Amino acid sequence: MIGFHVTEQRGQWVAGDGTPLVYNAVYPDSSVAEADSTPLTPHSGSPRAVVLIVHGMSEYKGRYHLLQEELAGAGLMSYAYDQRGFGESGGIRTYVRTYHQYLDDLALVVESIRKKHSSLPLFLVGHSLGGLITLSFCIRDQPVLQGVVVSAPVVMHTPPPFRIRFLAYLLSRILPRLSVVYGNEVKRFTHDQKVIDDFLNDPFCQNAGTPRFYTEMQRMRRTLLRDAPKFSLPLLILQGTGDQIVLPKGAQFLYDRVRSGDKRLIWYEGFFHESFNEIGRERV
Repeated sequence: MIGFHVTEQRGQWVAGDGTPLVYNAVYPDSSVAEADSTPLTPHSGSPRAVVLIVHGMSEYKGRYHLLQEELAGAGLMSYAYDQRGFGESGGIRTYVRTYHQYLDDLALVVESIRKKHSSLPLFLVGHSLGGLITLSFCIRDQPVLQGVVVSAPVVMHTPPPFRIRFLAYLLSRILPRLSVVYGNEVKRFTHDQKVIDDFLNDPFCQNAGTPRFYTEMQRMRRTLLRDAPKFSLPLLILQGTGDQIVLPKGAQFLYDRVRSGDKRLIWYEGFFHESFNEIGRERV
């Protein structure tokens, strides 16, 4: 139970191709809006800043509800949205024609929030795949933001066997939308068994992807490795030393390559992949 009042608001944005992107907004002042039709606007006692959360692979916005409540307790409003093909948003599950669709969607979301909260600082928080998408968006579009936080971003990872990669690239050309079940390594997400159980029992958490998703994620990742020096926004990187989903050295690579004047890399000893869901998450 939280010891303060928060107000929640659900809604959706519509991407350029008509795909609905469903979001959940949480903010500390219950007097701002009482219904989805009421716009959220800064006023006396309103949040000090806005945080936009970009989720990772296999998950959706609902896994960040506790984080959103905690941000509200700190006087920060937050939005978490389901990316196309995830959660309650539209689109083929875990599929994009090109990774730029993720970046275009994020650009639309950022612009919508900016218009609604033009006087408030805006920060982006991206986890894992969401971190990769957030960084790639910032490099491509060079948005005006107060800062970026990435948790275990997909910068480097152990590649699957060659035969799997070969098959993925072949299928990406001939059957790009084919749904392929993969094994979620949930016990490598966190040491918290309740979080693991909740993930396994959540119908919005996914365990299937498409060949095109894989090849586009790899293309986005390679582009980030090449263009990291073009990133210049204030940056905070959170990385667990025990992460077995991504390679922790990728966080160090990112830190060393970006040209942000204000940057920090925080290591969490023994943490697995999800720092926001780990035992000891209060340190984060």
